Amino acid sequence: MFFYKVCIVLGFASSQALAAHYQISVSPENPTQLHASLTDFPASAQDRVLRLHGLSRGLASQLVAPHCDKQALALSKPGEWVLPAGCAQVSWDIYAQSVLNGSVNSSEQKSVYFQDKKWWLLSEPTSLLRLDGDAEDTLSIVGVNAQQGAMAAAAGQWRVPSKGAPEYYAFGDLALSQQQIGPFSVDYVADDAAEVARLQLPALHADALSYLAKILPPAKNIAAKERHLLVVWLGIDEKKGGAGGAAGHRSFLANYIKGAEKNTAASTALTLMILAHEQFHQLAAMSVGHEVKSPAWAGEGLAHYYGLKTLAQSKLPAEELAKLRARFIRPEQVPKDGLLALERKYKQGDRSVYPLFYAQGATFWSEVDRLLQVNSQNKRSLDDFLPLLLADDFTQAGQLPPRFLSAIRPLTGADLDTLLVKYLGQ
Repeated sequence: MFFYKVCIVLGFASSQALAAHYQISVSPENPTQLHASLTDFPASAQDRVLRLHGLSRGLASQLVAPHCDKQALALSKPGEWVLPAGCAQVSWDIYAQSVLNGSVNSSEQKSVYFQDKKWWLLSEPTSLLRLDGDAEDTLSIVGVNAQQGAMAAAAGQWRVPSKGAPEYYAFGDLALSQQQIGPFSVDYVADDAAEVARLQLPALHADALSYLAKILPPAKNIAAKERHLLVVWLGIDEKKGGAGGAAGHRSFLANYIKGAEKNTAASTALTLMILAHEQFHQLAAMSVGHEVKSPAWAGEGLAHYYGLKTLAQSKLPAEELAKLRARFIRPEQVPKDGLLALERKYKQGDRSVYPLFYAQGATFWSEVDRLLQVNSQNKRSLDDFLPLLLADDFTQAGQLPPRFLSAIRPLTGADLDTLLVKYLGQ
């Protein structure tokens, strides 16, 4: 069994004027206590709200004692603090959990300190207080020399995306490598560079990114400097039961299984599927020039199906790929509830339905893709219609965009309505 905690990113956050600035101070004498400050935000005569975005996603806060001057910030509700009128600087500490290699589940999106390798992973959704708004912020890290973010700002500074997708940063004694893959430049940080190389993870990722970039090329308004990605490889012991991933604006975290030497192909296939799932989220966001509203069932199901479809393009053993696909793609099963009903439950706070977005959602998209391929004698597939699917908002009830449905109906006919009833419940 394995787990995910991914962020739905089917929108593109455009570059805005840089606004507030974060500074993270690191002390080698106390590596688990990072000091953070927020300055340079616009002045206001009214109280405002500072949010820790990860709490609304089910993540755990790592903030300690946020305050302005010497006054503690008031907590208005979980994950939200009051920024008093006239406050010019907010400070807090971040508890970076001390860990060893093989113990970090990237789905939890924690800020951690790797005590054996002496480097840190900073997670924005659990560690940085954010002001509402569309402006991009900047971040600097003092006290260490080597540091890596997804996108550089001014010298010695990194960009912090506006509302929406999170971001992750690595600093300390980093094992860093770089690669140009199609239109993207990629930086890799690994907790165990030798093991990552032995598993050929960078090469597998390059193949996956190359495939996805062909069907989801970056929007024309994204400059070359914006096409930069950060991949952080985090090993997790197989005894912990699974692997996860987390997609950010331009960075993402990907677990790979450690201690699975007797079944390397199976564990590597799992890693690649998770990685491709996360990569799909990012490239989908970069493929359109505006924010698109989509329900969780669609975003997660689509990303998971393309994680599996990308996996099928790899050189991994066919039997391992088939086993993994069979765990999710199950057209013989009749769903108990439609995806639209599951979406309503999810919005009402029922997180137990989330895994069904992967299995039932991925099966729906697989069946749509199958119809398109069969009825076109393999001349068309869902790949061809992705740009249209990602260009429009879904309906308020979570149904597919009308233009997308109109475009595929000539190939799918009445069979499409059968799928909509079976999987969506409409």
